[in-house]
Amino acid sequence: MARCPSCGASISPDDRFCGVCGHALTTGPLPGPGRSRSLPIIGLVVAGAVVLGIGVYQVIEHSAAPPPPRPAAQEPSAIPPPPPRTAVQEPSAPTESPPAPAPAPSREAERAPPPAVGCANLVPPGAKIICSASEPNWAIELICGQSSLTSNFIDAFSGDRMEQTPGPVSLSREDPWVFRSKQGFEGSIASTPGACRDESDQAFDFTLTPIEVPGVLDPQTTTCCRIER
Repeated sequence: MARCPSCGASISPDDRFCGVCGHALTTGPLPGPGRSRSLPIIGLVVAGAVVLGIGVYQVIEHSAAPPPPRPAAQEPSAIPPPPPRTAVQEPSAPTESPPAPAPAPSREAERAPPPAVGCANLVPPGAKIICSASEPNWAIELICGQSSLTSNFIDAFSGDRMEQTPGPVSLSREDPWVFRSKQGFEGSIASTPGACRDESDQAFDFTLTPIEVPGVLDPQTTTCCRIER
């Protein structure tokens, strides 16, 4: 029979309190003397096994873990090379393409006569301009008609009498008026109001510069011109 652990009185297995001293009993059966002594030993064994297992686990984990990486050896810093020297760029030329050269005039264009110029700005229609020279004596008359300019070349050095050679005249420009007659006379007449004076010191408004005069070798002498209506 079980006894109370406090007073040693006999108790039944179903009692919860000791009937003698009122000590509270455990719900289960009381352990025997031998079983109560083995519990601390079992606890120590279990605790030692747990500690041993933890130690073994730490040893295994430590051995399985990879070694920490060794710090890389730092190479001595090299002196950086000097920056490359850049050449000075000259200002670039404009990208615009040069204009195309004008086409060379054809031979037909060179041989073509100059464009006609009217005579009204030189001589009023129906009037004429007369330019004369001396030594040798010659004269040229330019008559302005309704639609064209005609001429009379007068020379007094080809014989005893004066000769007149009529023919058309072509004007190529104005002031000075450059002209050429059918007789081969070529020259230019410029407007020079009151600036041209003849041998008698008479003033005229037009000056003729002859370039080529029929029968005259050196016609490079200016002469005065007058207008007759």
